[in-house]
Amino acid sequence: MMIPPPTAFAAVSNDNNNSNYPDTTTTVFNHEYADPFHPLCKRRIQVNPNDLTFHYSGTAVGPKDDPVRRGCSTEEIQKYGLRQGAFDGNIIITTNGQVKISAGDGVHEGVWEAANSVNTNLGFENLDGIRWNDGNKWTVIDDGTSTSAVAISTGASSASGASVSKDAGSAVLYGWVGLSALAGFKGIIDKFNE
Repeated sequence: MMIPPPTAFAAVSNDNNNSNYPDTTTTVFNHEYADPFHPLCKRRIQVNPNDLTFHYSGTAVGPKDDPVRRGCSTEEIQKYGLRQGAFDGNIIITTNGQVKISAGDGVHEGVWEAANSVNTNLGFENLDGIRWNDGNKWTVIDDGTSTSAVAISTGASSASGASVSKDAGSAVLYGWVGLSALAGFKGIIDKFNE
């Protein structure tokens, strides 16, 4: 289902001099992301050529609309099953230049949060990504070259940001795999001790 697009803005200028929302185009969302609420699950946003709408595709485990936060580790996939998901939504540019992304469902509503652009304690402030209304932040794990060009002018090198994002994504991946392995090992020991 495609949601009707909002007023057309392919690019915005930050006329309000608000450093939280740098000059940007809507293609800033074109990435693959790490989702700390669902480690190892795929998250991909592709802005459509009209620059007003986007397509999300990704993976999850368990039944649709399951409120339990699970990752996509091998163990979780075997136990709960892997499913593919996709939806379409709108990209909205507010009057103050903030770039929002919305699936129109009240859940997938967020803003582009450039690295080091905000001072909060929500986590991952040092990485580029999408900050969702629930506080979760999907962080960029690719350099944008697999999709159309990413345009964001913050004065920082995008190559170094991509490297930090990849390092953070790898740390989340290895941490989750290690934690899952320890939990599996504990389960084996518990079974052996019975």
